[in-house]
Amino acid sequence: MSYPKGNTFFHKLKSRWILRTSQKYPPSLICMMPVEILEAIAISLRPTDFCALRLTCRDIYERTAHFFGRKFLKTVHIDLSRNALERLSKVAEHPHLRQHVQLLVIEEPQDNLFGREISWARHPSGHLAVPQKAIQQWQTVLSRLVNCRGFEIRREHSFESSDLSGLRSSDAITVVLSIISVASIPVSAFAVHFKPKGTIGNNHVEMECISPLDFRKPGFTAAWAHMQDLSLQYTMGSDDASAASKNADWTVELVQYATRLIKLDLNFDLGDQADLIIHRLSTLSSLCQLQELTLESFSLVSEGALPDLLHTVRKSLQTVSFSFSTLPDECWISILKSLGSEFPSLNSINLQFLRGTNKGLLHFPRLSESLHVDEDTSFTVVQKKRRGGLLNTTVGYSGPSVGKAILILVECATFD
Repeated sequence: MSYPKGNTFFHKLKSRWILRTSQKYPPSLICMMPVEILEAIAISLRPTDFCALRLTCRDIYERTAHFFGRKFLKTVHIDLSRNALERLSKVAEHPHLRQHVQLLVIEEPQDNLFGREISWARHPSGHLAVPQKAIQQWQTVLSRLVNCRGFEIRREHSFESSDLSGLRSSDAITVVLSIISVASIPVSAFAVHFKPKGTIGNNHVEMECISPLDFRKPGFTAAWAHMQDLSLQYTMGSDDASAASKNADWTVELVQYATRLIKLDLNFDLGDQADLIIHRLSTLSSLCQLQELTLESFSLVSEGALPDLLHTVRKSLQTVSFSFSTLPDECWISILKSLGSEFPSLNSINLQFLRGTNKGLLHFPRLSESLHVDEDTSFTVVQKKRRGGLLNTTVGYSGPSVGKAILILVECATFD
């Protein structure tokens, strides 16, 4: 084949390139390492350095794909924006990477606005219209994440954006629950965390943003029946009586239809519906398998509400935690006595900053970590500085001698 004079240089360059690419170079030593050693190296690297290692050659890129998915895709954070939808779609379309996603965390960006660059249709009453194209787009993606069974919705600010042109944190609840219901995703963990650290009250779920959902629909009941871990942290109450009632009904129904619930975490954030919610939970047969119960930040609770709830779960309960809460006078002492003698499966108890209505702060002055319950176990104690000195306001015990440990707590307990 002949080439014009001007193409001679390009002909020679092409010939040399063909020659070089046809030569077989020995693989580098790192490419010959077992996958286990590659992963051991990857563990010690920063994320940016690990990604740089993956890009050194195709062989390493492919052999570290499983570790990459396990390390970086187990929990995925999104804000329901167009950009997040496109990024997660790429993961969902990958036959291997999509298997690693187990928990989806929906959290607001710095400007507090969810769902940017997506058109969201609203019902005249204010909540999102269901169904709609935007929710269906997210449903398509989430349905492909075959092992994603956990959803957490976070709000890091104690206020809700008033901008209805975008998506708000309470709207995100509607998006997730609608998808779970329609796609019947067998969700095992669900959390609404609207209480930022250091805040008290005014961390509401805006009930006008929650689209009416029939919890009795077969799709939802089938999905929610797989629930094992439910965590609800927001102000359970409202200055508006109607909103407060809806809040209580919605909260109780989320628990009621979780018929296989193992772990329940409720932070009432001093909401005025705590008494009603606790009372209604005590009547639910769905809690008969509950093993872990955490109750935080409740007050204005009647004397019998909490004992009734504990009685409902007494046969299965293994771990109980109370913190930053108030009960009438001697209720804490009677509850401790009951926990120490009537709960056959209990093996762990944690108490933090508890108060009696007219008695003050509950603490345990004669308790210390050096006080052994038996040969192998002892208390954990955290002290709080007060005007009169250090008080043991946070105590805990885990072990086989929980009955004996609680008896010691009762003997040491005092109010100040």
